Amino acid sequence: MGDPFLNLGKRRLACAIVLASVLVFCAWWIVDRSEPRPQIYQNYPSKAGRTVWFTLTNPATVSYDYWILNEFKSNGIWNIYPPQQVMHWEDRKQIPPHQSVTISMTPPNRPEKWRVTANCMRTPGGPPTLATSVGNLLIAWNLSWVVEKLELYEKGVLVPGPEMQSEISSSGAGNP
Repeated sequence: MGDPFLNLGKRRLACAIVLASVLVFCAWWIVDRSEPRPQIYQNYPSKAGRTVWFTLTNPATVSYDYWILNEFKSNGIWNIYPPQQVMHWEDRKQIPPHQSVTISMTPPNRPEKWRVTANCMRTPGGPPTLATSVGNLLIAWNLSWVVEKLELYEKGVLVPGPEMQSEISSSGAGNP
């Protein structure tokens, strides 16, 4: 009778290996994307002053470090201000698992639509993600080039808040 894998032939065996690899990658992609992520919600507007309140929630089982940024919509594209490159590690704040934080800010004095955005990263020292575990395994097998190509490392996630109308554009100021 023999081993069924030996009877497949080289071409079929190669196709089976590729198909199995694709299925494993798709399953990993679905599991990685199904983890709960932080979210931003707008609270009711304040009647006193120009302050706008937001809530950043962390439904995950791990802590996140976060920075608060503004984004402005110009020509249909969201632009981050200040740029992410100027964020300092010391300026981060932490949100524990299953917790929320309230963020208050004054709407920017610019005519574009805007939104508050949180740049979140898993707090160092937490349990590894599936992507990190796969990356570590590939590095142990001397396949670090695969890790670099697939970008299997801890990445931050931008959490956009709701789109807000600028007070300048909504009040008609500056319009001819």
